[in-house]
Amino acid sequence: MFKKLKTKIVTSLFAAILLTSLFIDYASAASYTYLNQDVTAYTAPAGSLTYYGTTPQKYKTAAVHPKTCGSPSSGTIFPFGAVIKTSTVLKTPSGTSMQYFTVEDMGDVFCSRGLTRQWFDIYFGYTSSDINQAKLFGIKTVSYTVTY
Repeated sequence: MFKKLKTKIVTSLFAAILLTSLFIDYASAASYTYLNQDVTAYTAPAGSLTYYGTTPQKYKTAAVHPKTCGSPSSGTIFPFGAVIKTSTVLKTPSGTSMQYFTVEDMGDVFCSRGLTRQWFDIYFGYTSSDINQAKLFGIKTVSYTVTY
């Protein structure tokens, strides 16, 4: 009987800790909205890694500028893994829809491209078709929410 009671207590305690940690993670998430920001496309050779050492995912990986322009060691303005959701669906020139992106990379280290302050780049791949699609994508203006 004592063993069953002990098992129930441990199980209940574990469930309470798990629920609490889920609540804390959710409660600590911050969301920020940015209006009328530039979005561009970028490419990188096959096998390239992002600033954070991950393999970029086509139409999913986002690059943002550093916290301090000219200083890549300052980290990115949004942390690794932050999720960007555009208020409207973006489309590649070939018609692929995109709306959710994950911050994994750093772009425009010197903040010299003349883009809006909270711009981001979307990784488009590296085949000749991808490079052409990135060029045709150009610069879009969108509003978005970033959560981390």
